[in-house]
Amino acid sequence: MVRALIPVGLVLSVLGCDPVMSQRFRVSPAPDTATGRSVARGLVNSTGALRMLHGVAEQYGLLHLAPSRSGCTQEWHLQDHFPDVEFLVLCAQVHADSVLEVWISEGITSRWTPKGDSLRRALTDSLARFGLVPVP
Repeated sequence: MVRALIPVGLVLSVLGCDPVMSQRFRVSPAPDTATGRSVARGLVNSTGALRMLHGVAEQYGLLHLAPSRSGCTQEWHLQDHFPDVEFLVLCAQVHADSVLEVWISEGITSRWTPKGDSLRRALTDSLARFGLVPVP
């Protein structure tokens, strides 16, 4: 869990007191009703959700990065800088229990920009198919 917070912590430490908007989601595997096991089905859900995230990120012009020490299983960044958007980051991490955590962070801003808000809403809608639980 601590490693999962590294990307957000790094962004906040670099920016100091500059405002950042962020949203976190958890996608937990639903137990298979026939077997009561959630791991195998969860891996399928995580893989499908990661594929879906990649497609959504591409639609919004985010560049996929190689895995890094940030703790993200998959990570995407805004390719081009737009007015009022210093950075836009999408991070996904698959845990050993097949729970998928997804973060979207945007800064330097005290409110979501139209691009960030649209991406956040698209993620909410898309991840709902995989058992989305928004985390405040």
